[in-house]
Amino acid sequence: MTTVTIQGLQGAIPANAFSGCTKLKTLSINEGVTSIEQYGFNNCALTSVTLPASVRNVAVDAFDADVSVTCQDPKMVKYGQNGFRCDKPGDRL
Repeated sequence: MTTVTIQGLQGAIPANAFSGCTKLKTLSINEGVTSIEQYGFNNCALTSVTLPASVRNVAVDAFDADVSVTCQDPKMVKYGQNGFRCDKPGDRL
């Protein structure tokens, strides 16, 4: 599988959901996803991903360190290797 489109999901992408999908190059995530748990997309062939504004938390190791992650919510701040969290009081998970 080289492309994944996540549609209709509300809530978290679970830990290890696509871990080890070494041919995965393209990822599209729908609005409504609120978090990406640890190792969600590690060891994949992704080079970049854009996260919808609904995402409030991304585990540090959800993506490999060399993946460029863009957040559509400007309140998201990076922490650790490739983790992100909302920097708006009351929105953190």
